[in-house]
Amino acid sequence: MMNKSKGFFSRFAGVRKLFGDPNVQESWEDARERLQEMLRRDPNNASTLNDLGQALLKLERPGEAEKLFRRALEIDPAFNLARSNLGQALRFLGQLEESEQVLRHASRTDPGDPAICNRLATVLSQRGRLLEAERYYKEALRLKPADADVLNNLGSLMSDEGKWAESEQWFRAAVAANPGHAMAQCNLGLALAERGMRADAEQHFLAAMNADPSYYYARVTYVINKLPVIFNDESDIDRCRAEYQEALRELRGWMRLDDAAMVRAATETIGWVHPFYLAYHGKNDRELQAEYGGFLCEIMARRYPQFAQPLHMPSVQEGGPLRIGIVSAFFINHSNWKTPIRGWIENIDRRRFRVFGYHAGSAGDSNTEIARQVCDQFVEGLPFEALARKIREDSLHLLIFPGIGLDHITIKLAALRLAPIQCNSWGHPDTSGMPTIDYYLSSDLMEPDEGQNHYTEQLVRLPNISIHYLPPDYAVPQLTRKDFGLPEGKVLYCCAQSLFKYLPQFDCIFPQIAKQVQDAQFVFFSSQKSARLTDMFVQRVSRAFELAGLDASSQLIVMPRMDNSAFQAAARLCDVYLDSIEWSGCNTTLEVLAYNLPVITLRGSTMRGRHTYSFLKMMGLDELIANDLESYVQLAIRIGRDAPMRERVRTEISRRVARLYGDMTSVRALEEFVRNAVAAYPDHVRY
Repeated sequence: MMNKSKGFFSRFAGVRKLFGDPNVQESWEDARERLQEMLRRDPNNASTLNDLGQALLKLERPGEAEKLFRRALEIDPAFNLARSNLGQALRFLGQLEESEQVLRHASRTDPGDPAICNRLATVLSQRGRLLEAERYYKEALRLKPADADVLNNLGSLMSDEGKWAESEQWFRAAVAANPGHAMAQCNLGLALAERGMRADAEQHFLAAMNADPSYYYARVTYVINKLPVIFNDESDIDRCRAEYQEALRELRGWMRLDDAAMVRAATETIGWVHPFYLAYHGKNDRELQAEYGGFLCEIMARRYPQFAQPLHMPSVQEGGPLRIGIVSAFFINHSNWKTPIRGWIENIDRRRFRVFGYHAGSAGDSNTEIARQVCDQFVEGLPFEALARKIREDSLHLLIFPGIGLDHITIKLAALRLAPIQCNSWGHPDTSGMPTIDYYLSSDLMEPDEGQNHYTEQLVRLPNISIHYLPPDYAVPQLTRKDFGLPEGKVLYCCAQSLFKYLPQFDCIFPQIAKQVQDAQFVFFSSQKSARLTDMFVQRVSRAFELAGLDASSQLIVMPRMDNSAFQAAARLCDVYLDSIEWSGCNTTLEVLAYNLPVITLRGSTMRGRHTYSFLKMMGLDELIANDLESYVQLAIRIGRDAPMRERVRTEISRRVARLYGDMTSVRALEEFVRNAVAAYPDHVRY
């Protein structure tokens, strides 16, 4: 829901004092015209060249600005402000390495300039060097302690580092320094919303709207805040969805698509927040997503008409390869990479296809290097507009977005037309609602019979689980229950999903199991972002225990968040894995099956509620699949009380789990789909 991008400054809000002159009030377009006239009269005035470059930066024309800053520096090599601005222009152009070099030069020349420190920190954060970026942001604050822009940027950086409490503190400091800083008000609201403090968050969104009534980001954060992270009870779900829909429609009514400035401002922040938690309600989201996705596409088409027009299918020589693009911010150790990206790009037939990888994120690791080696072309480090242009210029036949909704750049790209055929897939398993996305690549085993009703895209049912999956090779330490503070002699039910996957109407299963399995303990893992959310969840589940006449405190265990290796070691010590209902485990289930932990699931009503179901079906372990809530509880009780049964199940899993691995059937089916979709395109490409 609330993924904020790092290193953004508050946007230009219409009319502003220019270049420190309190008597000049004009728009940046007016400033550009005035400065161009000044430059015609005096073409070698370095100050005018710099000021005109700044105006062009505000008008989102960094290429033209770059040339002006370079000319200013040729005339006056000691003009450090022009050098700093050149670094800024290069950052906007995606030339991050040169931007860093230029800004480091500027910093050495004037080490006491907080603006240069701030800009350098932003470039470093975009290059994934978060700790170094933090150091420069803090140096900027040392030089100018109450700079709300820097305080806000540092708060965003803390979010990127997963330091949620510190993030909130910096946002609070930014708001204290400048209550009219609309972006900081929004970001503080988001930080509070992620802790479950929605009422407090709303006050900051309203403050942002009051500070800047034309600020799209403030209004869309207000809309998204209607969707909680954790629900108190089942009745909240439908009520919140209705409130969200009403607020979304109000936003659409407020937005003026004929106002170029309003559209431009909106596109700057599209995707910074997104209705991420909508998919976790166990409902059909097609209607709501169509409203939201259609709205984004309308805005993006107005702002970038050159990227929104339909494309002709590129010609293909007889027997020549088709060009497939993959766009993701997660060519890294992430579930989106593990399922499905890696298996697809490593195994697609290179005689018939060329694979183009487009990295929309800044983070990198050993998996990024694998992607660089595997892809025929791998593009990274480009800002949004340059990346959109590059994808379109590569003349792809088909483009796949494996996880729309996980990061802001991918959301913006998906809302455009960058290839003749564009596909969504289940990295974030919900329909995009975008008319720009033609197909949804899914799993035949996961989809219910009526699955097409859940998508605005045309549903494609790839065979089996639709992916070529290999279990990751973690260095898992050999630890004991004592090492984790887990009790000996108890039946440990592993409940390993994110807490927002557990819906309140299913809390009753835990006390029902506990009544029949006297030594049952339920092992959850704390919220990634907030101890308060963990407390809210525990209190809610505890109410279900109280209603059943039980004391939850003796049967609930909440483990801290941990890295992959430690999680694997902890999960291996459990006895039974209880799958979450209506949003099933996927990557987690695959990993616990790899070390033979007995898994129990309930077939959900949508694809995202049937991941584990599909794995067990493919393994032929139907005995672990429940058809309704009552049978789910009875199955959990039976396997919890019957240690020999658990051992038998472990043995069966060890014998059959390899069926999930290395499935080339799905890869060949993906290839066939691509060939058929391209051949059926209206341009009638022939082979």
